[in-house]
Amino acid sequence: MERSRCSPFTFHFWSLASKSLCKTAHYFLLRSLSSMLISVLTETIMSAELIEKLTKLAEYIKAHPDEARAGVAKLSPDAQKPAGDIIKIFVSDKDPKTKHEEIQALKASLPANIAAEIEEHKQELAKKLAARA
Repeated sequence: MERSRCSPFTFHFWSLASKSLCKTAHYFLLRSLSSMLISVLTETIMSAELIEKLTKLAEYIKAHPDEARAGVAKLSPDAQKPAGDIIKIFVSDKDPKTKHEEIQALKASLPANIAAEIEEHKQELAKKLAARA
């Protein structure tokens, strides 16, 4: 609204309303940015901890390959080869990002039932490892 076409009261009302809306928008923008920053920092810290845990697990699997083979043998014949391939990638000397990308690509190429079976097996193993810790 143009000031010349409205009363001083109406102009003052719209002026205050727009300032209030700007402050509200600014508040939500800052809140959103700060929560994103906290999320990124948390993920970075968690990633470092997770990488350390996964590295230790890979070292354990390298030291005890018979346990890994026994776990894979429990899977259906169709799931055994891809599960073995995942373990080979997991215990390789590649960097964690490359391992993750290769494992995700391998999982994406699997039929849904095989991927689900491997995921279920992984979840069972995670529960067993958590119980040991």
